[in-house]
Amino acid sequence: MPTFPLDILIALFAVVAAWGVGRGILRRLPLGNTTWAEQAVLALGLGLALIVLLMMVLGFAGLYSQLQAWLMLAGLGLAGVVSQAKGDLAGVVSANGADAVWRRLRTAGWPFLLLAAVLLVYGIGYLAAALAPTLEGDSIAGYLLTAREYARQGGIVSVDYAYTNTYPANGQMLSTLGFLLRGQVLAQIMVVWVPGLLGAATVYALGRRWFSRRAALFAVVVWYGMYSVGYLAASGKIDLAWAAFDLLAILAFARWYFAREGERSWGWLVVAGLFLGIAGGTKQASLFTAVTMAMGIAFKLWRDGSFRPRAIVQSYLVIGLPAAVALVWVVRSYTLSDAGFFTGEELPGETGITGYFRVLWDMSMLGNTSSTEGPAGKPIGPSVLASVPLVLLLRDVDRRLWHILAFCGLMSAMWYFGVQRARHFLPTLGLLSLVAGYVVMSFLDRKPRLGQALVTLVAAALVLNLAVWAYINFVSIQRAPYILGMQTKDEYLAENLLEQGWYPNHTVTSYALGLPQDARIAGLSVGSGFYLERPLYTGWAQTPAEVPDAAAFYGLLRSSGITHVFINDFVVRQRHYEQAWLAQPPFQAEYLEQLVCDNGQCLYAVR
Repeated sequence: MPTFPLDILIALFAVVAAWGVGRGILRRLPLGNTTWAEQAVLALGLGLALIVLLMMVLGFAGLYSQLQAWLMLAGLGLAGVVSQAKGDLAGVVSANGADAVWRRLRTAGWPFLLLAAVLLVYGIGYLAAALAPTLEGDSIAGYLLTAREYARQGGIVSVDYAYTNTYPANGQMLSTLGFLLRGQVLAQIMVVWVPGLLGAATVYALGRRWFSRRAALFAVVVWYGMYSVGYLAASGKIDLAWAAFDLLAILAFARWYFAREGERSWGWLVVAGLFLGIAGGTKQASLFTAVTMAMGIAFKLWRDGSFRPRAIVQSYLVIGLPAAVALVWVVRSYTLSDAGFFTGEELPGETGITGYFRVLWDMSMLGNTSSTEGPAGKPIGPSVLASVPLVLLLRDVDRRLWHILAFCGLMSAMWYFGVQRARHFLPTLGLLSLVAGYVVMSFLDRKPRLGQALVTLVAAALVLNLAVWAYINFVSIQRAPYILGMQTKDEYLAENLLEQGWYPNHTVTSYALGLPQDARIAGLSVGSGFYLERPLYTGWAQTPAEVPDAAAFYGLLRSSGITHVFINDFVVRQRHYEQAWLAQPPFQAEYLEQLVCDNGQCLYAVR
């Protein structure tokens, strides 16, 4: 029998509890008028932020347990119920009920019905992908691995065999909650699918506030349908959680920034700072957002003639103090590694002025980083690149659009000198999608045939992208039998690990499950111990040029507590590790005892 309905029900309960308590908080903040879309995303965002903060405190205190997780969730749900007045909740439901939505859809016209249908299919597809254990490399080598160990060991601990051990872990607070409540599938839903929807809804709320429903819908479909988002949707990574909180921070900041002088509520800067702190504690790329907001505050104060010491200090303290919660993870990272920040300087990327335009082209048309992944390596698609420049052909452009483009320009410049990956650019891509929506809707109003052609082309591109994504995630990787309860997890891994040459295959994985609990496995440089259920330490690719004596290298293994060795011939060939001590047959014969071998993968015991 399928087990996913229970995972979905628990996730929905967590979402409703977070929304309820978040709405109670929202009602007590001095923010002024908000649209129903803003209320929805801000309430859920505040509730999830509270969950992250509670999990962080409990984690550092070493108080994780399944009972604690359920009590926390039940407490949040009860607080949400208490905070809601019946009349207020009924007003929300009646104002934004199914009838109102249906009326809007009936009068929207076929281009928008098409976009809404594409968006719905994407949402269902992403949920389906989350209902089976992911095989995405970074997830099982780092993000899900640390979250699972936090849950198992009862708190936030050092997981020194996960490459994400020293990274900020606010995102893992959501997946850890999923592991505590039920298991891996719920963890994936909580850290990927729910935040993905929240990010998309926030893009809609931004567009609904500043432009129109139609522009907002177009932007959401473009952003949510990017292959880079689709790739993350089939993983257990934290990027969509980061993007959701970062976009919420931008939404709150925009409400302050675009308000008239004398009508700005400092509450918006407080909310922006809180979301920025949660986002920065999830992924340090939020530093780009923080710097751009700081420049925006200075510019706005200068334009208003309020650029005085008291106003400057007050503004930066109001947004900076709640954002400082992210520094907890900087301190932890520094204590574990003597490096507080991840710079990405070792990652390949473009350089120079022409490289800036080249990386934007490649990211749109070829792939996330075409130099290392080749064509179709997680691209964002051509919609933004093709639509945004058309703003230069429009007259009477909304002045706010130029501010948004300036914001995006500053963000993209810092991103270019940081980590040139689409997943580090997702909030900016959300804003650029809004600009694309504004441009296309403007053409639709002024030149309907051209506008309809643009919508049709974008929808066609998204459908094609969805087809490729679905083939990879439901044909190349056979998720459906597991989701439908026709396979056990072991059978699912047996079938699908055959296609994943980089990871330990099912034979090795099954054997490793019988190793002693204190086993420590050494590997060369690529692999994941997530499904081995034992620590797999990569980075053991030393050659005679680095450690000249075989006995000395053996002594290094023993002194590091290594009890077993995993060798993958595929990785040896791909990374040219033939000279590494572990890959040399004489070293294996003298110092290792072969336990199991299958299809070019072997597990050894250290003698």
